[in-house]
Amino acid sequence: MKILYSGYKDPGHSKFGGYDKIAQYDKSANSKNLVVEDYWLGDHFGSHIMRIPFTLLDLHTRWLRWKYDITHLYYGEITMLGCLPYLKSKKHKTVITLHLDIEKRRLPKLFVWILRHFDGIIVLSSQQQAYLRDKYNLNSSFIPHGFIKPLYDEKMPIDVNGTKFEKEFINIVVIGQNYRDFVTLKKIIDYSRKYSNIVYHLVGIPRSEKDKLYGQENVRIYPRLNNDEFYTILSNCDYNFLPLTFATANNTLLEAQFLDVTSILPRIAGIEDYAAPEPYNLYYDSFESLKRIVDKLKKNNPDGCLSDFAEQFSWENIYDKLTTFYTSL
Repeated sequence: MKILYSGYKDPGHSKFGGYDKIAQYDKSANSKNLVVEDYWLGDHFGSHIMRIPFTLLDLHTRWLRWKYDITHLYYGEITMLGCLPYLKSKKHKTVITLHLDIEKRRLPKLFVWILRHFDGIIVLSSQQQAYLRDKYNLNSSFIPHGFIKPLYDEKMPIDVNGTKFEKEFINIVVIGQNYRDFVTLKKIIDYSRKYSNIVYHLVGIPRSEKDKLYGQENVRIYPRLNNDEFYTILSNCDYNFLPLTFATANNTLLEAQFLDVTSILPRIAGIEDYAAPEPYNLYYDSFESLKRIVDKLKKNNPDGCLSDFAEQFSWENIYDKLTTFYTSL
């Protein structure tokens, strides 16, 4: 089975995270991985100019696809041309993986029409699968996001003010920006000021949100961290706080579980597919319940249960599911 992959490596993800690892399903010469970084201007992530290399990638993918049995757009909702469907063929199958909330698209109905032209749709949560089926009568397959257990050298970073990490505190790390509930984050940081032993470590959140919290005694803000620094601070924190408004797969949650770090999570659809239940992770369904969690926090002692739970999301296990999926096409 010859497979053509098409996508990119998200520069916002750590070394062992990112959905681009799906392209390592088949490392033989039978398969090929086209990545946007290899195209003109493909290193301008975060810029509007990226539409140019994404277009070049998609056109090249459409041209090469006929030489393969399956073409898999693993970030297709971002890279493909938004008004040009992939033609169906009895000899060739096309697959797309969805990562984002399709209702946030400018023209969601047009996007659904495009999706109907694919032979297979992979979604990253059972909630998204049910939503597409119930609202749009669109069939999809839920195959979880995979992850690789991080390997790193211990290297503790210091924050932008030169403050060192202090293990005696109850340390809570907050990572990332997509679908983050920054209103709740600011409110709970303000509430936590009553506890002199609780500290929040902010990594990779937008500058505008950092500016609102800069200077607070219970906040540590970090510049961009390398992989060793990132995994060191995550693994040394007592809790990983993920204030989300929408969830499918979440790299930070997978990372925390692989490193035995308890997460504080909103009880929303999409979380349960990846998160270990209570008491291994902590859940809130309102700000009042989040305050009650904070009121009871204490230093956390990992016991290996979370990392054991996380093993089901190793890429090797996900590749087994992909084999079943590809074969069914």
